[in-house]
Amino acid sequence: LPTVEDCLWRAGTWYRLGQLDKAQADAEEARNRDRTCARAYYAIATLYAIRGKADRCAEALHSARLYGWQNLGFVKEDPDFAKVRDAAEVQRVLEEQ
Repeated sequence: LPTVEDCLWRAGTWYRLGQLDKAQADAEEARNRDRTCARAYYAIATLYAIRGKADRCAEALHSARLYGWQNLGFVKEDPDFAKVRDAAEVQRVLEEQ
């Protein structure tokens, strides 16, 4: 069986190839294998952001932060988050303490 790291590596590869559905499936598989994997939640958030799904992106960002992701400030600069960056629900997560 693939490990969490395997799934995240594949998700990144699919992302770079523009195969977002496959990237999403692998990121979700990583999350399913380790429900506390901050990197998996951040990958999922990124994929929702690209698709403009602010509510789902915010949920995944919140989970990423809950499980230790500390670089949420990157969302303010990352072009992948352009469609959702200013959404109220995403801003609330970015402002959480």
